[in-house]
Amino acid sequence: MKILRIIGGIVLVFIALVLSAYLALYLWSLTQPEIEPAALASAPNPAQSYADAMTRFDTLLAEEEARGDIDPICLPYVLTHGEKTDRAIVLFHGLTACPFQYHELAQLYFDEGYNVYVPRLPFHGYLDRTG
Repeated sequence: MKILRIIGGIVLVFIALVLSAYLALYLWSLTQPEIEPAALASAPNPAQSYADAMTRFDTLLAEEEARGDIDPICLPYVLTHGEKTDRAIVLFHGLTACPFQYHELAQLYFDEGYNVYVPRLPFHGYLDRTG
């Protein structure tokens, strides 16, 4: 029984120390100047029609292809039913991947009636992967 009291006392002291440290950090943080969020500007300019959206995509794809440093399987792509649909989805690839990551999943969504857009994120999909 005595050993249980000692262990219980040690646990209580540990909990008290952790809570004290947390409280001290919290109180210290209140004395620090407030961090202002970065000034982010937004200029939304959504496509006004399906045709406008496809024209924008075609322009983007041409620019990406003209670069010459993007792996062809990593170019952005769109799977479309040729018109606006009730459902559309944008699939963003993972941190170490490129649009090709979603070629099978995109097809499944397309088969279910979605228009699908898979963009290439900046600095992804280069032919020279060491850069």
